[in-house]
Amino acid sequence: MIKGLIQVYEGNGKGKTTAAIGTAIRAAGHGLKTIIFHFFKSEQTGEASALMKFKDLITSHFCSSQRKFIYDMNETEKQILKDETIASFNIAKALINNKKADIFIFDEISYPLNNNFISMDNLLKLLKNKPENIEIILTGRDMPEEIIQTADLVTEMKKIKHPFDVGIKSRKGFDY
Repeated sequence: MIKGLIQVYEGNGKGKTTAAIGTAIRAAGHGLKTIIFHFFKSEQTGEASALMKFKDLITSHFCSSQRKFIYDMNETEKQILKDETIASFNIAKALINNKKADIFIFDEISYPLNNNFISMDNLLKLLKNKPENIEIILTGRDMPEEIIQTADLVTEMKKIKHPFDVGIKSRKGFDY
């Protein structure tokens, strides 16, 4: 693979994970391997089921056993989530350093950063010292400015209108 870049899909609009997974599928079409780390997500997503069809080239690592949003968790559940997040980040670092895939996606990485589960310094060190031919894609709302400045490509997904604003809940197959 040619020089790997750092991509960011961020913002309050829909489509960040979809864009990252679309890149993984495109890359799989060219024989490139992707490992996705889904931070603050459990395995109950539609994309997880669909990606099993590409399991030779795209693998998913779900970093949470929790099935709640962080704002609904008690302190014990938050500590479990933090421990799982740190362990998953350490696995990701080892896989990147050992060049176990061509692309690594850190889906919803802004949440562990903004909740101080992963330190900004650790992530920036990983990004700045990644092997040259590894591509890293980061997604999430409220992406810290340090990440935006470090990235080679940044796309903001901006919400103009969303069904959630009028009380329509997340829909299976469309939102998860």
